[in-house]
Amino acid sequence: MARKKKRHSTKALPWRTEVIGMLEAYRTCQTKTQAIDKQIARLQEIQGFDLEDRAALLEITRLERDKEELAEIRDTIQRAIDMLPEELKQVIELRYLQNMSLAEIGEHVMYTERNILYRSTKALDALARYLNLVPVNTDNRPLAGL
Repeated sequence: MARKKKRHSTKALPWRTEVIGMLEAYRTCQTKTQAIDKQIARLQEIQGFDLEDRAALLEITRLERDKEELAEIRDTIQRAIDMLPEELKQVIELRYLQNMSLAEIGEHVMYTERNILYRSTKALDALARYLNLVPVNTDNRPLAGL
């Protein structure tokens, strides 16, 4: 009896989905930080703004905390990206941070679309390992070592 080949699931593994979400947050950090700065400036410019205005102070404090969280996410993701080999870093930057299509990336780096997908997957798994997002016991382990 012929043995069936084990097919890999086409569904994204949870840690890859999480890493992609973090990369999206990283990509939009600067825009979000600028929006927070504008909101804080608007709150401070309100006619009759008084530092004793508890609601305004609470809102400014919340916005400053959001800004700190964004900076922490940005720094963590940047450190993780910096740990990647250059070929994987390039694919991550083009695909997830510059939102280029596979065809555009292929023209830019001279890889096939299939190779870009492979490198993207390998890079996402490496980022997941660095960020401690990969479960310990899983059948779908990311590729070992980079």
